[in-house]
Amino acid sequence: MGHESTSMDDRYTMIDDEALEDARRRMDAFSASAWITGRRRPATRIKNLKDELRRLEDPGDKPR
Repeated sequence: MGHESTSMDDRYTMIDDEALEDARRRMDAFSASAWITGRRRPATRIKNLKDELRRLEDPGDKPR
């Protein structure tokens, strides 16, 4: 990172265990509710992914 000592790097790269656990819980909740990683059958997920790819590739599609 360009600091003269590793102690300065350590100061800016401390990991807060509570924040890390909160982020993990949020990601798990998102993954469980998201259609892409939900508990749907693989064929349904593949169809959804293909539909999403077509939507993203459509030049007439407007950003949300």
